[in-house]
Amino acid sequence: MTTTTGTGLDAVRARYGGAFGARLPDHIQRLPWDAGRLAAHQRERLRALLACAIQRSPFHARRLAGIEPGCFELTDLAGLPVMSKEQMMAGFDEG
Repeated sequence: MTTTTGTGLDAVRARYGGAFGARLPDHIQRLPWDAGRLAAHQRERLRALLACAIQRSPFHARRLAGIEPGCFELTDLAGLPVMSKEQMMAGFDEG
């Protein structure tokens, strides 16, 4: 068995472990939610993600032109434009 101490990996583990631990209670609270409540939460978070991407990134604003985050439904996911790695890398510096 190999043990690494004092490495960058330890710092990453500590940071992500702490972040995970901080969010865990929220996730546990959602365990008893019914399908409707879970879908509403997913829709709300997806809309927020789309709005943030459009607002903060010219690249994503162009990609997602015509999409209205406030009206977006989970069933609309399949209609989102596919993003290739080549496209992502070409627009990388735009944010």
